[in-house]
Amino acid sequence: MLNMYLLLIDTVEERIKFEEIYKKYYELVLKITYNTLKDQFYAEDASQTAWFNIAKNIDKIKCDDEKMLKAYVARVARNAALDEYKINKKHMTVTLHDNVVTDRIVAGDENEDLTEVKKALLDLPKLYRDVLAFHLIDELKPFEIARLVNKPQVTVRSIIFRGKRILADKLREAGIDV
Repeated sequence: MLNMYLLLIDTVEERIKFEEIYKKYYELVLKITYNTLKDQFYAEDASQTAWFNIAKNIDKIKCDDEKMLKAYVARVARNAALDEYKINKKHMTVTLHDNVVTDRIVAGDENEDLTEVKKALLDLPKLYRDVLAFHLIDELKPFEIARLVNKPQVTVRSIIFRGKRILADKLREAGIDV
């Protein structure tokens, strides 16, 4: 697959840069897409989309700051996975594992309730959805999320707090005890 992406890139320097990023973050992209979609087939599709988007924008990517580069790759992977979910949600059965749900959410019937949690999470506004997904699913710390979304750490903590409250309200509306 790497060769296919390299054909999209014009200069030798950018091809080398992309190849380094690809080799370094291939597993991370696949992990993020799989953790989001819980389906290997769709995760691989989302990973390909993410790598295509990275290759398309390789001229804009700066490799100076390793943490910012990792955050960018993670954001592209997360967005590709969410796009894949939106396109294929009729065909997908999405359930969350226990480690994804915080101790504030008490699930009775796991499959049904956890599916409702995933639906409620996807119904949140984009900023809350992304920050909570990074925090709850990818288990990133607020300072890592702050780099991903280009917001101060204090703001990210507020978004996490408010997002959990909104998520809990949505779950109560769906009849799930929180």
